[in-house]
Amino acid sequence: MATIRFELGSCSDSTRALFAGGRNPTVQSSIEKITISSTGSTASFGSLSGTRRGISGLASPTRGCFGGGYGPFNDTIDYVTIQSDGTAQDFGNLTNPRGFVSGCVSSPTRGLFGGGYEPSTVVSTIDYITLSTTGDAQEFGDLSIASSTGGGASSPIRGMFAGGTATGDTEKIEFVTIATTGNAQDFGDLTVARTRVTGSSNAHGGL
Repeated sequence: MATIRFELGSCSDSTRALFAGGRNPTVQSSIEKITISSTGSTASFGSLSGTRRGISGLASPTRGCFGGGYGPFNDTIDYVTIQSDGTAQDFGNLTNPRGFVSGCVSSPTRGLFGGGYEPSTVVSTIDYITLSTTGDAQEFGDLSIASSTGGGASSPIRGMFAGGTATGDTEKIEFVTIATTGNAQDFGDLTVARTRVTGSSNAHGGL
């Protein structure tokens, strides 16, 4: 990357991946890109609407969205067209300001932000947005426990939230059906309780 940083958000389509925000040690606004099928260093894509760390990313096949974060606590959702470089534009707002969301999942049409850390508490709220439009997020349901810094993975139908921390680290894995609304349901457990989890999916299974 152009600068070493952490606590950033990421998203991708089938050919390009984006990395946004983060800190080292100051909070960043830059967005960088890579071509997934090749090797090499990142290149500049553009920037977020402001500096943010602990930000979360998700995407449709054409559009990437980055929501929440610190610097200070933020409810902003920015969006970009993944194949077009430039500055992110305003999409809308989360239902409440929060950072370190406990997993993001998406289908080709809808994106979900689960849990996260508010200025004074950890929340269980799951928000959803329709990726092809703009507008404020709406409430989808709740995780079974309030948590932050978990990980998300999804198929086009089902989204999964795993790990994270509330009063302590958790091993929980929960799932939702992305096209509906409602509370997350129990899927199983990680092999050990852990936090700062990341996730990925090939649309059949999640890691």
